[in-house]
Amino acid sequence: MAAKKLRVTLPTEPSKAIYVLNIDPDQKAQLAFKNGMNGTEQIAISVTDQDEALKFLEKEWSNTALVIAEFNLPKGNAIDLRKTVLKNWRQLPFIICSQSFPANFVNLLDDGDSCPLLHKPYTKNELFQLVQDVASIRIEEINLEREALGESFDKFTSMLEDMENLILNLEDNPSDKDSLQRIFGIIHTIKGSSSFLRSQLLSDFCHRCEDALDDVKNFKVNVNKSVITVLLQAKDGIWEIMNALSTNEDKNLDLDQLTVIFTNLDLESTS
Repeated sequence: MAAKKLRVTLPTEPSKAIYVLNIDPDQKAQLAFKNGMNGTEQIAISVTDQDEALKFLEKEWSNTALVIAEFNLPKGNAIDLRKTVLKNWRQLPFIICSQSFPANFVNLLDDGDSCPLLHKPYTKNELFQLVQDVASIRIEEINLEREALGESFDKFTSMLEDMENLILNLEDNPSDKDSLQRIFGIIHTIKGSSSFLRSQLLSDFCHRCEDALDDVKNFKVNVNKSVITVLLQAKDGIWEIMNALSTNEDKNLDLDQLTVIFTNLDLESTS
C-alpha cells in the first residue's frame, strides 16, 4: 500500500484580500465610502446593520483591517457595536462616523476609552489618510500572520506525510513502538499548534483522537487492522480540517461527524 501524496491547499488569491468594513444604513453614505476607498489596496465592504456586520466578521475578521460605523444604526448606536466587536476581536481598529455627533458622545464611552472619529461628509483624501493612520499596524499584522500561517501549513503538510508513512510502516510492523510513539507525537504537536491557527476544532479533534487511542498509545492493546484504519482516517481528518482552515471553510465542518471514526475501533488487549 503506497503512501498517498498529501496536498493541503494554501490560501488562494481571493483570501489575500484585506477588507475595510463599513456599517451604514444610508445608501448614499455607502456609495461615498466605496468611492473613497476606490484605488486603495483594501477592499471596501458595506453593510446596513449590526447583524450583517457581525455575520461578516464571524467569517472574515482575520482578513479585516478596520471597521467604520455610522453612529446611528438601526439597532442602537455604533458605541454598543464597537463594544461587541472589541469583545470578540480585540485587535480590530474601529472608527465611528457621523454628520453630527451627540453632545454627550464622550460620556457614552467607557472611562479612559477613546475612539477615532470621522465627520461626514468626508473627502476621499480624509478617508484614505484616516484609514492609513488607524489601520496601518493592523494591516502589517495581517500580512505577518499570513506569512506565518503559510509556513505552518507547509510544516503540517510535511508532518502529515510523515504520519502516513509511519502508519503504513506500523501496518507492516505492528510491534514497532517507535513508529507508534512518533505518530502520537505528531498528533500532539498539531494539537499544541492549533492555538496559533486559532482552531478549536483542530484541537478538539486531536484531543478526541488521543483519548480514543489512549490504550494503543500506552501499548495496552495490539495494533491491528482496525487501529491502522482509524489512524489513517484520523490523519485524513486532520488534513480535512487543515484544508478547510486554509480556505476559511472550517466553520462548515462538524466535530461529531469528523470523530465518528473513533467509534469504529475494534481493540485487542495485549494481556
